[in-house]
Amino acid sequence: GQLQKKEYVALLRGDWVTKYPQDEVLLVTKPLMVKGVEKDAVTEFRLLASFSSSNSTDIKRATKDCSLVLCTPKSGRTHQIRRHAYSIGMPVIGDTEHGDSIVNRWWRNKLALNRLFLHCLSLDIPAISIDKNDKQTMNHIHSNDDYLMHGERIKIVAPLSPELVHVLANADQEIKTALWDEAIKKDKRLLMKTIDEKGGSLGSNWNSNR
Repeated sequence: GQLQKKEYVALLRGDWVTKYPQDEVLLVTKPLMVKGVEKDAVTEFRLLASFSSSNSTDIKRATKDCSLVLCTPKSGRTHQIRRHAYSIGMPVIGDTEHGDSIVNRWWRNKLALNRLFLHCLSLDIPAISIDKNDKQTMNHIHSNDDYLMHGERIKIVAPLSPELVHVLANADQEIKTALWDEAIKKDKRLLMKTIDEKGGSLGSNWNSNR
């Protein structure tokens, strides 16, 4: 079957729709150098929402232009998403190595974004082979882990960290409305809270997800 699939959420510099159709799935295939050797690399970008200031010729306003996207790397090169985002002229905001220092400084000073805005939202991995005759293994399988017994693929969602949610949900009204409010309409996973079945910290929406 298909190998593991990862989906990332990234906040990119610039307004996506000024470059690409809103519903286009952009496939970036630019090869990347890895330890001096050029390697094939493929990343899929899909728009969730974008924001454009009313006067983008003003650099102080243009720094606010941004796009929230889903990124799916089809290969696993070092800094692949960050380098591919840079290659299309829309670096990840907060990226000090491949990004835009002026834009990064604006988001840091105005909206307290003190990190790279890139987050692994989901992981989909092949089924695990379980030996049902292995008592030690079977004793460690949780009662809710039926998917392991039936050979189903394992799908994990890692909610956005509170600090990243805070940046967008508490931005000024024009960014919040155009970007965050629109993004959560497209992908409800952005609103998920942490759920930990095994550790006991079940999260505020535990019952609604049962």
